[in-house]
Amino acid sequence: MKKLVAFMSSLALMSACIPVFPANAESKTSNASNTSSSSAGAYFEYTKYADHAELSGIKEEAPISIFYSAIRIPSEVDGLPVTSIGEYAFALSPLVAVVLPDTITSIGDYAFAKCWSLTSITLGENVKSIGEDAFFSCNLDTVIIKNPDCAIYDSMETFSAGADQVSAPITGTMYGYEGSTAQAYAQKYGIKFQALSSSASSQPAQTNSDTVWNNINPDLTRDGNLDSKDAALVLVYAAEFGAGNVRSFQEFMDKQYPNG
Repeated sequence: MKKLVAFMSSLALMSACIPVFPANAESKTSNASNTSSSSAGAYFEYTKYADHAELSGIKEEAPISIFYSAIRIPSEVDGLPVTSIGEYAFALSPLVAVVLPDTITSIGDYAFAKCWSLTSITLGENVKSIGEDAFFSCNLDTVIIKNPDCAIYDSMETFSAGADQVSAPITGTMYGYEGSTAQAYAQKYGIKFQALSSSASSQPAQTNSDTVWNNINPDLTRDGNLDSKDAALVLVYAAEFGAGNVRSFQEFMDKQYPNG
């Protein structure tokens, strides 16, 4: 938690440009391959190592509209497999959905912290570890953890809901296998758990975020321009969500424009 507070404090001292996204890696590249399925790929930053790459953040110039549909993480960059989501990579972003490739093996500390619009996440069978407060203060209704031996950082705030620094266990459902670390985590922190099985009918229903969110016009203020006013409206949403006045971005927009 102290690390997140320090991170948020540092953001407060940065330029007032909107939007601002974390970029904390030392050696980065954005020449990702396999990104044709998502225009967001051009705005990712990576740290490259000898045999793998880590997605370390989002470029500051990324338009806020890239977050209105599912962001697909590429499986490789410059011939290197993308194996991890780094610390704070998506923290504080208006992310609504993310699709992780099978190459991902770890989720870094605070990687998705305070992604208030993120309602579901599927962590594949190759994900071996989930870092400290990786999904702190998210609005998760569905968490699927397919690796029965995944090492989940032992804190209620690793998967938590709530505003500011006040948090509670997520109110959604965590899915995993019987006897898994996901089941143990859910039981320890009072999260509803449902066992996965090989039967397709027993799998949780998935929301097609592309269909839902592509219906939202990026021109949030509806003034004919895509500018900082639209980004500012997202910050208003964050405040409304934090105050408990809305449960989702869609609900917020419905309140802004009750007549459609």
